[in-house]
Amino acid sequence: MLTASEWTLFSNVSYAYDRYSLTPTLNHILNNLSISPDEIHFDATDALKIIDCVFTSVRLFVSSTPDFQVLSLNEQKSLFERNLLGLSSFCSSIFFRDTHFLENSTCCNSFITVYGLEIVEQVKYFIEQLDLDSTLFKLMLLVIAFSSNCMIVGEHENIHNDSFIFGTFRLYGSQNIYLELLWKYMLYQYGYSETVIRFSKLVKCVLSKISQVANIYMSNSIIHDVINEVTEKMKETLIISQNDSRPLWGKTLISS
Repeated sequence: MLTASEWTLFSNVSYAYDRYSLTPTLNHILNNLSISPDEIHFDATDALKIIDCVFTSVRLFVSSTPDFQVLSLNEQKSLFERNLLGLSSFCSSIFFRDTHFLENSTCCNSFITVYGLEIVEQVKYFIEQLDLDSTLFKLMLLVIAFSSNCMIVGEHENIHNDSFIFGTFRLYGSQNIYLELLWKYMLYQYGYSETVIRFSKLVKCVLSKISQVANIYMSNSIIHDVINEVTEKMKETLIISQNDSRPLWGKTLISS
């Protein structure tokens, strides 16, 4: 059974995810398109803006965790450089699934312009395989966030600046906390046998998405450049925000 402290942690994760989720923004876009389809335009430029917004949403969500804030600045930058791409891609699929965003022809065609038809069809198929319980993904996102590497691309120009190059042991404690919370929540909801099946499918989805996004990153020059630009911007944001008030589980923590 989940302990009282684990229920509190579970509540904090859920609250932080909902606070920084892009779902309301996507629903707003879809609503405007349905009301005034001839007046509201959504093109490839808007699709790229959505990608940028997903990265921001993920950064804010992960940054709100105490586990992230106890890392040094260089460790925070290295963690995002390793995991931000896979994490954002996985998260965007959840956002699109929950809002049915790619079912809108205008939005779908805009992403086809950026990614190509084959990739968008792959994303749609991936979304169809996702578990119906969205709560699982809120917890799994943090498991991914504190993993050793979701990039799996042999392109690391600043490898000598990677704070985790000599070991990622500092991440394991955090990852284990969220992984155990996910497992115990699933046991609570579904029982052991169903949990084994659902968890296996969840891991398969994560590995499939990491492989898919690596292929996109290496084969699509537009996405390649956008991802690199966004990642650098994320690292600059971390530097600028060091002395600012930092969100912690939806509350305000004043830096000393």
